[in-house]
Amino acid sequence: MDAMPVRSRLAIGITLIILVFGALATICVYLFARNELVDKEKYTLEQVSTEQSHEINQILQNTQKLTRLIANNETVRLYFLGKDLKLQDEKTLKELGSYDLGAQYSAIYLLDLQGNTLVSTDPSFVGNNYAFRNYFIRAAAGSDWMETGVGKTSGVLGYYFSSPIKVDEKVVAVAVVKMKPEVVEKSLSNFSVNNKFAKIMLTDELGVVIFSNKKDRLFRFLGDPGSEKQTQARDERNFPKDVTRAIGYQNIQTEINNHVAKKVLDFYDSVDKDDEIVALIRVGDFPIYLIVEEDEDLFTQASLQLAAILGIFVSSAALCAIFMVNFLIQKFLAPLTTLETAVTKLSKGEGLGPDLVVKSKDEIGRLFTAFNEMAHNVETKVRERTSELQKFQLAVENASDQVVITDANGVVLYANKALETVTGYCPSEAMGQKAGRLWGKQMSLEFYKNMWKTIKFDKKNFTGEIKNRHKDGHKYIAEVSISPIIDGNGEVKFFVAIERDITRAKEVDRMKTEFISLASHQLRTPLTVVKWFSAMLLQGDYGSFTKEQTEAINNIHDSNERMIDLVNALLNISRIESGRIIIDPVLTSLPQLVEEVLKDIQPKIQEKNHHFELVVRSGVPVLNIDPKLIRNVYLNLLSNAVKYTPKGGRIKVIISISGQEVISQVSDSGHGIPLDKQSRIFQKFFRADNVAKLEPDGTGLGLYLAKAIVESSGGRIWFASAGEDRGTSFYFSLPITGTKPKEGEVRLDS
Repeated sequence: MDAMPVRSRLAIGITLIILVFGALATICVYLFARNELVDKEKYTLEQVSTEQSHEINQILQNTQKLTRLIANNETVRLYFLGKDLKLQDEKTLKELGSYDLGAQYSAIYLLDLQGNTLVSTDPSFVGNNYAFRNYFIRAAAGSDWMETGVGKTSGVLGYYFSSPIKVDEKVVAVAVVKMKPEVVEKSLSNFSVNNKFAKIMLTDELGVVIFSNKKDRLFRFLGDPGSEKQTQARDERNFPKDVTRAIGYQNIQTEINNHVAKKVLDFYDSVDKDDEIVALIRVGDFPIYLIVEEDEDLFTQASLQLAAILGIFVSSAALCAIFMVNFLIQKFLAPLTTLETAVTKLSKGEGLGPDLVVKSKDEIGRLFTAFNEMAHNVETKVRERTSELQKFQLAVENASDQVVITDANGVVLYANKALETVTGYCPSEAMGQKAGRLWGKQMSLEFYKNMWKTIKFDKKNFTGEIKNRHKDGHKYIAEVSISPIIDGNGEVKFFVAIERDITRAKEVDRMKTEFISLASHQLRTPLTVVKWFSAMLLQGDYGSFTKEQTEAINNIHDSNERMIDLVNALLNISRIESGRIIIDPVLTSLPQLVEEVLKDIQPKIQEKNHHFELVVRSGVPVLNIDPKLIRNVYLNLLSNAVKYTPKGGRIKVIISISGQEVISQVSDSGHGIPLDKQSRIFQKFFRADNVAKLEPDGTGLGLYLAKAIVESSGGRIWFASAGEDRGTSFYFSLPITGTKPKEGEVRLDS
């Protein structure tokens, strides 16, 4: 059957082009109209959301003013000036009752500086300790504060407003007003945008939903906030454990984490499968965010009507174009055959050959001239690009690191020459084989499961150290980086793995650790001798000395002690890093361990007149741990607290249980940690500038050693500090199940 005439095909092609461009124009009109409507709605949404946030802000400000008024009440202040602070003092309680608006507030209560509730309009609060609450900590430090949380006593959500009670500018207690959430929720009950339904949420600064007209979102994070905020939500604010589940609003969670005050953004709700407009507004200066969502599909109907009218017009124009094009192409048909032949040759890679010649000087003539120029340019570009690709291929092929490309199932598609140097397998042997079968299978099954989860399902880069097997059988350690290559649909298509043999580097690192250990051992003997003789000199075994001589001997003795501490710290670190430390768990009482440490540092506490407090929460069990190791952790943290807390300061140890962990908290009112230095606090030999100037003595190894011990015992360690001169709280956890025993060669401080 003969092919369709060229003129008919051209007519149909041009008609299709008209239809396609018409369709594109229709789509553009639709998108433009829709975007205009969306932009207008964004403005409206921002305005009404801002107005609503102002209304909520007014409610919160009124309550904060009430709290400040109670804190400044003369009866309340006189109560705390008394020597005998009687629980539920009648006069003070009556004064608080005069403020208690039952429909708005759950309770008004007063706390001493230890966090104990002395007077409350809700008797169930009396005697409870809320020192762990952030609103207490902030007010006790001298600031008004507001936060949300679930009551430890009531078990329901509340808005907590706190204010310091001061006498002669000194904080003596804390006043707290717990506002009912219904007060805020009532203002949101009739909220709408242009009389249309909108999804509404209120969240705190952590990203926890504290109100939503979709009940399944309550007490859940918007997105992944990080482990520190999850711990804060559960432990400090008593939110339910399900708060760790997110509702898929990661973009909005990120904006809150970045402290954005106001923003309107496009958002895809992965739960309801809707494109939405979301307004995110911070409520005044309070740590509360109003989130309003509106479905974008509500704005598409008018846009679709405009697009339909334009589509009818384009279709009519296309029909007319068919007849017009058939007539016009007759004159220009012949030269197109020559052009077709040249294009066919060029597409087959045969080159253009001689330039095409056409006598006409009209558009087709100019087209032939342009085609000749284009063909020459294409050939030039192809040669240049081929040369560039050859350079890139040559660079990858001769790279010193092993480069392997596999498909989504780990089957090797490409490998460079370095493969044979690292693994012993030549690239031809690896092609079509699974990389793990040839030079892997030396790590635990759990390791490989975690690796595949990271690169294939989480679609993230994986980096780490891995043991592999050379073709000749010997094992080696490699530093590997695996990156997933993802297509436009978000699916993994390939993996690119770069591997480097670091066996020699690891051996050098091991030798370095052993050298430090050996050198430290060798230093201990002469340092011990110096310690003995200097002690004997100070005790008068060799006769009496002048005052200047005694001071010099004291300096020798003190410097030698610091050197012994440094040597012991280096020895302990080398033992832990080399994996030779013995872990011998026995049933141990953590409070008793703290008491033993206190005996060692009690003289220093008394010297600086520190106020020390040990709080043990109910339910803390006896743990199966190595007491010598954990004692070292307590000793490091408490010694630092004493050293870096000025005279008359406060040090507090709290031992509590959280889930499947026992948490130890060591808090002080000392110099704090500068915000710009906090990321380095657990690094080896690091000391913050503010304490290094005040306390020049120190090795910078204590916290590094504490972290290594806690992690080797199956726990974790972290800290919180609001900055310089704001105090510090160190936390470390140990599993309730205890620490697994480990055979080794040496013990800590042996």
